[in-house]
Amino acid sequence: EPKCPKNQEWSECGTACPNNCENVGNKNRICPKYCKGGCVCREPLVFQSGSSGPCVLPEDCPKTDPVPSPKPTVHKCPKNQEWSECGTACPDNCENVGNKNRICPQYCKGGCVCREPLVFQSGSSGPCVLPKDCPKIDPIPSPKPTVPKCPKNQHWDDRGTACPKNCQNKDALIKCTADTVAGCFCNEGHVFQSGDSGPCVLPKDCPKPTYGESSEEQSFT
Repeated sequence: EPKCPKNQEWSECGTACPNNCENVGNKNRICPKYCKGGCVCREPLVFQSGSSGPCVLPEDCPKTDPVPSPKPTVHKCPKNQEWSECGTACPDNCENVGNKNRICPQYCKGGCVCREPLVFQSGSSGPCVLPKDCPKIDPIPSPKPTVPKCPKNQHWDDRGTACPKNCQNKDALIKCTADTVAGCFCNEGHVFQSGDSGPCVLPKDCPKPTYGESSEEQSFT
């Protein structure tokens, strides 16, 4: 039989997790169930450390200072604010306080929030104010529609005829079946000198028609 140190004896089937000063108070420790031959402490002694070395009475184990629990983190917040571990991702502020139907992601966000009934003056940080003290926001004026500039004796029309009068058709009965078009058109009493663009003139100032031109009924599609 192997020789063992003082206060120890040989065991053919010793535990793989012998009692020692670190675990002697832990009755719920998990240990593999198999035999391990070796020197073990005579009861009621325990190993001073691990599974070897001197054996001592449990009351003679060296005192170990308990690991101090970490102190909770103290978050400092600005005036009129408090820390929230689960604050909203879309806190009330002067821009949204009147919008009860705004869509906001449903998840916690730690941070400083305004104490009720205060709201952030802007965004999700900065000073907190009462809703009645929010700065007045002037509504953004709607942009004025830009009207293109047209040449002399013309005006802009968003729904003008696709078959405007000109010097060639001014006396014809025009049946225009095309859609309306936007563009510059002659002022009342004027006609295009030619086609559907170019200068606008009074009918009396139109160039004299050359031989062969006709002013019969015309149809445009």
